[in-house]
Amino acid sequence: MYTPETCLHGSTMGAISTDGKSRSFSIDANGYAKAAGLGLLLLKRLSDAERDGDRIYCVLRDVSSNSDGNEDQRSFLAPSGTGQLRLLKSIYERTRIDPKCVFYVEAHGTGTPIGDPTETNAVGEFFKRTSSDPPLRVGSVKSNLGHTEALSGITSLIKTALCMYHRAISPNMHFKALNAKIQADRYHIEIVQHLVPFPPLSDRNPVLIGVNSFGLGGNNAHAIVEEYQPNLISTNQISDNKCLCDNIDPSENRQHFIFIFSARSQQSLKEQVANFKNWLQRTLSSKNISDSVLFAGIARQLLIKRTISHPDLAILVFANRNQLQEQINSFMDGHTFSGFFLAQRPIKHKFFELCFVFSGQGSEWWAMGKQLYNSEPIFNYWIHKISDAFTEINDGKWCLLHELVETKNEMESRIKEIEIGQPALFAVQIALAALLVSWNVYPKMIVSYGFGECAAAYVAGRITLPEAVRIVYYRSRFDHAMINRNYLNLTISMSKEDVQRLIMEGYEHLVRIAEVNTPNSVTLCGQEKTIRELQMILSILHPNILHSISPVRNAFSLEEIDPSGNRERFKASLKDINGCRPKDLSTVFNEQCSTARYYSSTCGSEVTDQTLDVDFWLHNVQHCINFIDAITNIIQEKIPNE
Repeated sequence: MYTPETCLHGSTMGAISTDGKSRSFSIDANGYAKAAGLGLLLLKRLSDAERDGDRIYCVLRDVSSNSDGNEDQRSFLAPSGTGQLRLLKSIYERTRIDPKCVFYVEAHGTGTPIGDPTETNAVGEFFKRTSSDPPLRVGSVKSNLGHTEALSGITSLIKTALCMYHRAISPNMHFKALNAKIQADRYHIEIVQHLVPFPPLSDRNPVLIGVNSFGLGGNNAHAIVEEYQPNLISTNQISDNKCLCDNIDPSENRQHFIFIFSARSQQSLKEQVANFKNWLQRTLSSKNISDSVLFAGIARQLLIKRTISHPDLAILVFANRNQLQEQINSFMDGHTFSGFFLAQRPIKHKFFELCFVFSGQGSEWWAMGKQLYNSEPIFNYWIHKISDAFTEINDGKWCLLHELVETKNEMESRIKEIEIGQPALFAVQIALAALLVSWNVYPKMIVSYGFGECAAAYVAGRITLPEAVRIVYYRSRFDHAMINRNYLNLTISMSKEDVQRLIMEGYEHLVRIAEVNTPNSVTLCGQEKTIRELQMILSILHPNILHSISPVRNAFSLEEIDPSGNRERFKASLKDINGCRPKDLSTVFNEQCSTARYYSSTCGSEVTDQTLDVDFWLHNVQHCINFIDAITNIIQEKIPNE
């Protein structure tokens, strides 16, 4: 959705082109042109489309996605070539398609100075074309239409389908010369600058095209698209890619079942599945019981009663007996089949400690938690419980349940109002934690981020629910009263030391560090005029450093200015909260969660003997968020495994 705020945000990040042109892969790329549209693709099983006499543009062989996580990223907004490369390896290994057979890659190719080289070099490293191979042709529809953002993946697929149908690759626009950071010679990459016809039909197998589509924050997707040639492609040839629903009777239950087999070796695993096959055949022929009841019972026994921790695994996901039998037969014959997976755990097991992270303000949105509220009784119970507590403390002036569940659209919602948004975020976080605990998922560690401190403290057993509700309620009122709309945040992809040395020098009395989130992500807070000046300095002196501006959401920026006495009222409202660990265990969130090690972004370290009194909560509101220190302490301290 286009709003002045989103356009401004994209411009300050350096993502949007200043002249409205997307120069994908070009040396003069300066961001992407924003575009809008509506895209529709009709997906149909190949056998059905052939049977019905449909016009078939192409065949979708496989689609896969992953997330960069923290792989090789300077910041949350920066792309990761490592994550993109991992995705390509995964999908081509899974489909057993030789990357040498790919004729062209429709790249994400936004036209940004960092994104284009990162993606193109990752593509080149994976496909590994040499001078003796045909070149790897690369292009992007964004140079023709602009970046349709949420629609961009569909746009790329539509372009690919049309290229397949007309048997030619359309050229890129606005290309001047290759971005110097793209290693085209090393990887034998060719940017498509003119119409490239497909090879003659008789010369080779159907043309294959890979399609990239990435999302801001590290979400990556890749599709493998194959040219449709009736004489070369049949339903049998793509049996490896059958949909799970191929053999489902529409009248049957659409529930899927999961069978997990585990053994110490591949041979043992094969014997185990063979024994199961023989037993299943006898059982199906002798027992008068519905398949769904039988399969549900088997799945439960395999998961709970049998050992599934051995290194070699066979996993079957199916909807009916036909699929199950085909999967087992394929495994016994050494073939692949949709819904059947072989996996291998490392010989030396890695023990992972689970950490609950309670996020800060800014992640709330108008429909958050609605689906869980309607489908999960535990989640529903806690939302009602917390809503009742807030209704009591605010004397019925507003109802949290109404704001979270009953609003019908974003225009009706008040979730962006601080006095509503903070209680709503707290309620959803507690309800989520309770739902995880109901599934026997417990944290070994708990860490907070900014406003998430209150939910973290409650789940960690450091305060009671009535105390937590009071803290959230009065904090939200305090933030609302103290917030200054003339203040802005400036997030910079630099280390704290570099920001202090290169950016803040001479401005120390005008801005303060509000957040230190990663080794290369720091947020400054100050008056709008000052922040705009610093942004200009960044753009001129450090043009390749990612940065973005956002509104201030709390009272941090006004630590010394409080003419109305809001700070004293906040302290008076919470003065009877002593911050000591509750002695009555019936008042804590969960006894086992109370044994988790609790780390705070307020102090940047583990909370042990500290009292979480009113001074602690005031510090939480008005001082720097030391998330990086809290996370570093978690990583460095060895948590003993039980």
